[in-house]
Amino acid sequence: MQRLCLAQLLAFLPSALSWQSTFALRADRSRTGCARATDEGIGSLVVFPSAKGELKLCAITGEAAGKKKKQWLAIDGDGTQRTISSREIRHVVPGARTTEAAAVSAHEDAAERAVREEARTLPDVWEVLLEESGSAAVAITTVSELLFGESTSLSCYATYYLLESEQGRVYFKSSREGLQYTPRAVKDKEALEAQFAKEAEAAMQLQLLSDRVEASAAPGGPTFDLAAESEEIKQSFEALVRLGCRAHLEPSERQELEAEPTDAMAKALLQNLGRKATEESARQLLVQLGLWSQHEDLELIRSRMPVDFSDEVVAHAQALAADPPADPDASRRLDLTHLRALAIDESSTVEVDDAVSVEELEGGKLRLWVHIADPTRYLTLGDPVEAEARSRTSSCYLPTGTVPMIPLVLAAGPLSLRPGVVSCAFSFGATINADGSFGMDELIITPSLVTAERLTYNEVDAMVEAAKNADVELARVLQGLDWVTNARQRWRIAGGSKESISDENLPDMSIKAVCVDRAADEWTVEVSVGQNRVDGVARRIVTESMLFAGEAVALFGDENGVPLPFRGQQMQEVSEEEKADWPTGPAGAWLAIRRMRPSFVAAEASAHEGLGLDAYTQVTSPIRRYPDLAVHFQLKAFLRGDPLPFPKENGQESALVSIARDAGAQQRKLERAANQYWLSVYLRQAAGHPLNAVVLGDSRGQRMYKLLLSELGAIVDYESSEDLKAGDTIRVVPTKDGKII
Repeated sequence: MQRLCLAQLLAFLPSALSWQSTFALRADRSRTGCARATDEGIGSLVVFPSAKGELKLCAITGEAAGKKKKQWLAIDGDGTQRTISSREIRHVVPGARTTEAAAVSAHEDAAERAVREEARTLPDVWEVLLEESGSAAVAITTVSELLFGESTSLSCYATYYLLESEQGRVYFKSSREGLQYTPRAVKDKEALEAQFAKEAEAAMQLQLLSDRVEASAAPGGPTFDLAAESEEIKQSFEALVRLGCRAHLEPSERQELEAEPTDAMAKALLQNLGRKATEESARQLLVQLGLWSQHEDLELIRSRMPVDFSDEVVAHAQALAADPPADPDASRRLDLTHLRALAIDESSTVEVDDAVSVEELEGGKLRLWVHIADPTRYLTLGDPVEAEARSRTSSCYLPTGTVPMIPLVLAAGPLSLRPGVVSCAFSFGATINADGSFGMDELIITPSLVTAERLTYNEVDAMVEAAKNADVELARVLQGLDWVTNARQRWRIAGGSKESISDENLPDMSIKAVCVDRAADEWTVEVSVGQNRVDGVARRIVTESMLFAGEAVALFGDENGVPLPFRGQQMQEVSEEEKADWPTGPAGAWLAIRRMRPSFVAAEASAHEGLGLDAYTQVTSPIRRYPDLAVHFQLKAFLRGDPLPFPKENGQESALVSIARDAGAQQRKLERAANQYWLSVYLRQAAGHPLNAVVLGDSRGQRMYKLLLSELGAIVDYESSEDLKAGDTIRVVPTKDGKII
């Protein structure tokens, strides 16, 4: 087959164009020669799209019998028989007449050779035709003659194959049937060249990305360095995160979530990497690349709750820690450093926001002091740290770690009541009467200076139980705290608190999940409960002291007209007969809790029956809860005589109320979900090991019960094969899927 040089092309062109017009006339009058797309018949070579969208060449061997619409029997180059309809046919090869698979294969071979060997002639042919015919269409046979020096069915199909290739489409625009081609204008050709070059570069980059992904996803492969990828790839992986976090959801849960705008981007990435475009496929890829753990908190990611702080917030926090602003309460700050201020908490706590003292007065009376961390000494309303805290609403405590409300450079630094350091605090003190009451005329609310000392719950309980204590002063302080908080608890019980029904408390479950080998994605899970923390004197000292502060501030706000977020709760009435039959132990505590209705936040003070108090608000965790921080701003403004930051306006409730109603709901949901997940992981790891359990009560009937796993402090559902009653002690065994049997 002879290829014409450019000079020969120019010499041949007039006769070729003349032949084209003759051909066009014949094509309209006869089924011989160069056919149109509708001229297929037995023996025709036709092109149609396969199920995968690829163009396939077949020879028509006969008509399909019994079909309403025109359909043909056909054979491809591999000898595969198939049925195609006239509507599917894209192109009929001019001059072809065969029903043999070998002939089909020969045409395909010619087409592939054309792409390899004749493609470099295309620019010359395009240039000549553009100069001679301009924007006029040229028959495929003419182009075939120019490319191959002939217009046989082999050369015509090779021409069609070449002109329909990416390079061919740069130079020529085809008719619908692929029988005529128009040379593109120079600017159009250059635009397409640029477009295809860009697409080729993108395809190459995608292949390189695919290679890196597959290498990292392979066992023992290198770490996938997302930070080194382009911004476009980073955005695609952000989209992958938004898709993958919706894995492991029930269908009903998935329907409740709106589709992400970036889902199409994520699914395109998965498909380009040869993976299924599903939520689970996205999750698996992120795990395989080491970007996620197998235990990634999908609920946390779905919530969009920020985990890290912005550079602006961190910089502002660091500046405050390094160079504190002037203290607006310096002249009113009461020096209480002479008091032993005990910060009682777990040893792992880093945000120390409360301490307690007892002061001996004349006549043997005792004044209870509650010292609370004073973030408003450093923060102002509207500054970057305060605004971020308001947005987050509270810290979030997960088994894998804490998501703080305030950057730890402040929260665990100058805002905390650090041991051995003179710290700014907000203190609440009152003389506690023998019955646990206190007089409002003796209530002290003041900015202060304190020096805290850290003690754990267990350390305090051990000191209280010890017959002798080397630190005589500390022993006397603990004795005083024991007395005043015991009186306070009796006061609340007399007020009808939950403890008036059951003096038991359910233990707290503590779950810690630690990654011990990130490369292998190995985790250890510890689930424990501290009985001393629940039932000991230390727990009572802390609990009753914090409740005293909440009651004192609520009564103060109500008496002085300071808008606050008052908290209330109602309880179902329990008769004396019911109390007589009330179960003891954890079952009694559980039943008492079930008699408590949901607590609420209101603009007016009301009874909190669960606590046995006439008024209550939360004020003791300003580093961890934004409503507490906002109450500090409100109280200190009132004490200074400044305008209130959260006033009542136009008869409407203070913004403090809505802030307190909404705060922390998302965090509590995340904490519950994470605790439940990691408890399940722990139980799977402990499969087959018996556990002691106490029946708390029925759950949903049909022999479904709530159990307290005594060693863990965990409350779980349990389906029994026999009837159980509250208070029963049984042995249960966790299964490999985390269930209890």
